[in-house]
Amino acid sequence: MILNEKEKEIINKYGRFDYACEDIFLNIYFAKSCTDDFNTVCNLMKKVIIEELRDNNIEIDSNIKFNIDEILNNEFNKEEIELPNFDVTYIKNFDTLNSYFRNLIGSTTTSEEIEEYKLELSMLNLRSFLSSYVPEILENMDNQYYRCVEEDNTFDDEKTESVDYNGIFSAFDEEDTSKTEENNLNNDEFDSIDEDDFSSFDEFPKLEISDSNKEGKKEIEDEKLIEFLKFINASPELINCRINYEKESQILQLEYQKKKLEEFYSNEEFMKDFSKIMEHDSNHRYWFHGTQCLEDAYSILEQGLGLMQEDISSTAYCEFTMDEVILYSRGFGGEIGRDAIVIIDMPVINNKNQNIIEKINSDSNINFAPSGLQGLDGKANYIIDKKYIVGIVDKQNKKIIFNPKYYLNKQSDKISEELNSNLINNIEEPQSNNKHR
Repeated sequence: MILNEKEKEIINKYGRFDYACEDIFLNIYFAKSCTDDFNTVCNLMKKVIIEELRDNNIEIDSNIKFNIDEILNNEFNKEEIELPNFDVTYIKNFDTLNSYFRNLIGSTTTSEEIEEYKLELSMLNLRSFLSSYVPEILENMDNQYYRCVEEDNTFDDEKTESVDYNGIFSAFDEEDTSKTEENNLNNDEFDSIDEDDFSSFDEFPKLEISDSNKEGKKEIEDEKLIEFLKFINASPELINCRINYEKESQILQLEYQKKKLEEFYSNEEFMKDFSKIMEHDSNHRYWFHGTQCLEDAYSILEQGLGLMQEDISSTAYCEFTMDEVILYSRGFGGEIGRDAIVIIDMPVINNKNQNIIEKINSDSNINFAPSGLQGLDGKANYIIDKKYIVGIVDKQNKKIIFNPKYYLNKQSDKISEELNSNLINNIEEPQSNNKHR
């Protein structure tokens, strides 16, 4: 096979043809646009496949490709997506896609509706379709790299370690459509491949492949090779569809958060109590624990918070803002923290955090539902006494439940005299949490 200068340059850049295919073809999953390197490698892969087909006495149009509309409709119908008057081909053009959802959001009244739109769109994830072709194509390229090597070149007989492409890409077949942990649909962390990550080579690689190696290559059925060719020709458009989908998903997430904050902050009674329970000075460090349901939050108020580990960060986050309390949710379905957040006070004496975690008695019987931070299985080995629970943010009913047994409340008879004395001596004028809204 005769290579042009650009094709030689790309192989020289990555060391070998199959290495270039492996690295550049990750653009299908991660890139924000199709790079020149990607287009060069795609064209070279096409040439390899066409030559292989010709070896099998098959002539084919080099520009044959999948019908994108058919692919999108198949994926749409397979997932039974419920979006009113939605045409799946909107995803081919971002302005059209964005206009559809902008009009849809304009007629919504609740954040739950926007969240539902976001979840429905997330079901139309093209990565499962993409991953059904990429590993096989790369494996074929791994076995066909000799086609891109000049016959008079030499190659030391060092054996290249084989790569399990199915293992690399299998994770994409199990995409979690909830997002969301850490929510969800935050695809900004996906960056295109950095060219500086790969070593450059001073000269075109010298390879010599014996006839026995050629004969021993994996045989691919002609029909599958034609599918590969169709996929490669369609891949730039498929990448564009994926990029449009991810961009709109991020916009929907932001619109959902904006609407949800509006709903909470427009409730004057809730905001009055919310501001009050969040207010604390530097003598108190607040931790926030999201429960899996409202009932769990009330159990913690009555019994204390059970922990598997002697580490509060294994089950709670430190110093949330008011926005973060409202928007926080995690877990496979976003169930942890969606309905309720428990506020815990860790006293600070002489700039030192006080230990509020105790070993749990063997005969204690508390309601315990470990979250994903601690692991999904296990039992409570430690406990935070209920006197350190400031109260609950009941997000489901938009109300604040203050804990009458909280140690700073006059009603509490559990606070020790020593701790009380130290706190009083260290407390200055209370300052509002500067991380509030």
